[in-house]
Amino acid sequence: MSVVLLAAAAVILNVGAGYAAFQRRSVTGSGALAGALVGTLIFVGGGPGYWIMLMLFFVSSSIAGRAGTRKRPSLERMHERGSRRDYIQVVANGGVAAMAALLLRITGHLGFATATAGALAAATADTWASELGVLSSRPPRSILTRRRLVPGTSGGVSWLGTAAAAAGSLLIAASFAVAEPRVSPLPAFAIILVAGLLGTTVDSLLGATVQAQYRDGAGRPTERRVGEQGPNTRTRGATIVNNDVVNFASTLVAAVTAAALFAFSGLLP
Repeated sequence: MSVVLLAAAAVILNVGAGYAAFQRRSVTGSGALAGALVGTLIFVGGGPGYWIMLMLFFVSSSIAGRAGTRKRPSLERMHERGSRRDYIQVVANGGVAAMAALLLRITGHLGFATATAGALAAATADTWASELGVLSSRPPRSILTRRRLVPGTSGGVSWLGTAAAAAGSLLIAASFAVAEPRVSPLPAFAIILVAGLLGTTVDSLLGATVQAQYRDGAGRPTERRVGEQGPNTRTRGATIVNNDVVNFASTLVAAVTAAALFAFSGLLP
């Protein structure tokens, strides 16, 4: 199939997927357009197997989000954005994978294949940890101080959230081992699994240190700069570092880690 036909098929497929996600209220209008672009780049760059990995991330994350519906009201108050992904959230989670897939198409270097999968593994692991971790019967603890935190607080970890992160990373690692026959499956599986778990760990560390955290008028922790009663009080972190910046950084770390491990381990079959 020529690149032109591949791109045309990718556009049609991803516009349809974006519209379906918009109809199901999983994304906003801007999120649907951004998702279509990210999906098209990954499909053209890596092929159908890589696009399936992206769909596994998106569909599984949507299902995980519904599992935490009963906790949604308190999370909506804490988090800067709502449950429907907009274009910034889509790019923050899928932008690195899309860029790596495009570089794979341009260069043919398999390091970008592992980078694509590593970024998707980190995005999946972090989303599963966030959506399912709040269901834990025990409150999360700070990844740095081990102090108990309010569920949903950035930088908090729990056994349930950690297990969910491992399962999410494992899903993408297994998918990559099947989708990419040019890389030895077992070592590739291990690399993507490690990269995904490292990415979500970096996400928690950044969330506990440099990500902006505020308190609202009632003294409750939140990621929102402005609350119902006006501007909230910043308690830590940098104003410009919100959850989207942290997500982008963690997927970038996972992508670079996966490519570096590939380069130093000689995974050609």
